[in-house]
Amino acid sequence: MVEFVQLETTIRSVRFNSAQLILMGSQCVKTGKRIVLRAAGRGWSEPFEIGTTWRVSGHKTEQTLTRGDYTFKEEVVNLDSAELILRNGEALIRLLSESKKFSGIGRVKAQNLWIEFGENIFDIIEQDDIESLKLIISEQSALKLCEEFRSLGYIRALQSLMSKPLPSAVCLDLVKAYGCDAVDRVKEDPYRLLTFMQNWRRVDDIARHEFGIDVSDSRRMRAAVNEALLSRFNSGNTAANLKQVKATIENTISMNSQFVEKALEVEGRKLFKKSERLVHPIGPWLMETIIAEKIVARLKQRSHGPESIDHIDAAIDAYENENFIDLTTEQRDAIVLSARASFSLILGGAGCGKTTVLKGVYKALESDTAGVRIHQIALSGRAAQRMQESTGFPARTIAAFLQGQEVKVEDLGPEDVVVIDEASMVDVISAYYLMRRIPDCVQIILVGDPEQLPPVGPGLFLHVLADHPGIPKTTLKVVKRQAENSGIVAVSSAIRDHRAPDFCHQDIDFCSCGNSVLNSRAADAYFALGGTGEDFSTIVVCPTKSGAGSTAEINAQIINRLKQDRPRVRTLSITSSGLEVVDLTINFVPVRLGDLVLVKKNDYTLNVRNGSLGKITRVAEDEPEDNNSIACCIEVDGREVEFPVGKLDIIDHGYAVTVHKAQGSQAHTIIFPVRKSRLLDKSLVYTAITRAQSRCHILGDYEAFEVAVKRPSKATSRVVGLSVALEQSGILEVHLRG
Repeated sequence: MVEFVQLETTIRSVRFNSAQLILMGSQCVKTGKRIVLRAAGRGWSEPFEIGTTWRVSGHKTEQTLTRGDYTFKEEVVNLDSAELILRNGEALIRLLSESKKFSGIGRVKAQNLWIEFGENIFDIIEQDDIESLKLIISEQSALKLCEEFRSLGYIRALQSLMSKPLPSAVCLDLVKAYGCDAVDRVKEDPYRLLTFMQNWRRVDDIARHEFGIDVSDSRRMRAAVNEALLSRFNSGNTAANLKQVKATIENTISMNSQFVEKALEVEGRKLFKKSERLVHPIGPWLMETIIAEKIVARLKQRSHGPESIDHIDAAIDAYENENFIDLTTEQRDAIVLSARASFSLILGGAGCGKTTVLKGVYKALESDTAGVRIHQIALSGRAAQRMQESTGFPARTIAAFLQGQEVKVEDLGPEDVVVIDEASMVDVISAYYLMRRIPDCVQIILVGDPEQLPPVGPGLFLHVLADHPGIPKTTLKVVKRQAENSGIVAVSSAIRDHRAPDFCHQDIDFCSCGNSVLNSRAADAYFALGGTGEDFSTIVVCPTKSGAGSTAEINAQIINRLKQDRPRVRTLSITSSGLEVVDLTINFVPVRLGDLVLVKKNDYTLNVRNGSLGKITRVAEDEPEDNNSIACCIEVDGREVEFPVGKLDIIDHGYAVTVHKAQGSQAHTIIFPVRKSRLLDKSLVYTAITRAQSRCHILGDYEAFEVAVKRPSKATSRVVGLSVALEQSGILEVHLRG
């Protein structure tokens, strides 16, 4: 049924925004009801900002949506007209409700202050109008509000910024960064907003129409060049050729070629360095240069560990006898190299015995150096935990290592050895911090597989070093006897070589099916192959977060088949009447006691890491009162962690996870749904399959799978400057002398 409506509503989220269409989540001021607003992408007098309140009219319809087996309805208003009636007060509301300076003024009271007084609130606070403030808050809170705002000094700066078409978070960040000078700093160069907004078109529009910047202004030129370089950096590149930079400026930022040439000529030399073939943004180039210089400084030390080959051979013989194993020639060579070299790589795919070699290196080092200290580190918590289990030595995340939780990095000495596992996951930023802070006298060993996915962050580290002739390395290629009959190893080896594999093994298979049944078939396989929802012995790894074969859809399918009468995690939601206690949902699926979850980002206050997997072991019995109220307890990496309401946004369901999140982890059984996607390439397929320890079931579009296997890995398309930095640091001369 279609119904014409007029109502006042506050925008709570922007789901989609393009030149053709804007979809927004909103909340009716009168009823508190959630309503979706659908608007044309252009032609409105003011931008639709989160927190703004509008008087709208249009035709309302009801739509039914499905997530897995969950069905829900939404009211959608197709906008004919929209009038802004209350500007965005979210910046002030957040400042008052989140700052400890204004304790006693929660979000509801802060909202009511804005609703009651609007922009007049700034005059009321500045004039110490306690009587007016007492209409909403207590006299004590009113006195404290006026006093603390005076001490901050940026009340008028915040008011001025809020009058501009700026997101509330940006207004708040600007006054926190620049204080009472925030407005002057933005007027001086409006393109400073790019640091806070990261949206060229929006910032450029504000700069030109709000601050009168001319299209040929030098500030705009500099910002355009910088934005082009930054966009490439955000795509994983740390360098570019001039043609790529020009194309980015012309196409992404809509500059003509004459402007581009002038901008590069005038401003380019301030923003990048040139090498023979590439241009290097200053920041990434400095990081890559320091990485290269630190590697070369280590290599100049030549041998670091045992000098005598005979001594190492004796240690290897003892290692074989103690463990009843026979090492291959390449494994023995790898132990000799990495035990002696001050910087080295141990490379290889599944089943080649990298861990066996690593333990042999430790044996050789311990037999030669009294008091040798092994520091095992990996990017993710799961990778560090797996490293510790496989070697028997303690392991930490890179973040914990750099924080000096057990030993200060700068205090390490010649008796210390740092071993970085799953090094293919390490981006240029992490590599920079590691190489800059670890003293040159410390031996470093990188362990990894360059055929896996490139880092999520920018640049390449292991991938570049693995291809460079000047880096001491061993690539393990011989599959050990215990892995010779493994179909997983055979299939992954074929994929490494860009060959479509034969699925003639018991431990790995491919089942073709269409996209329409991919989600349900993946859930079927989860339970058929041992998944119980109790642990992570069986995991679905997905290329994408949404759509067919995605984490959102398959998590919903699996959860719907689990026991439903478990207690639900409770959280807080903002309504027109204040904070309301509601069930926590992820992608519209309730979160319950016993659910398996994934940590989506690092949180150092909780000491949990991006990619860690956990299980909800306890749900709070009492209803939460604020963001600090404990909502549930989650067992993460063997620790019980209490999650407050304010931290629940960093978890997701963990029955199905993306391949990127699974990197560094392994499970007994892996289920891998495949469909056509721009994300699907050889490295993603290879990484997904090699997460399986004993069983791998692939299902979906076989043609898409075969095309992906033969497609070059995305790592090969990244343009980086580390190789150039290594050459300029003199690595080849060191290599020839060695």
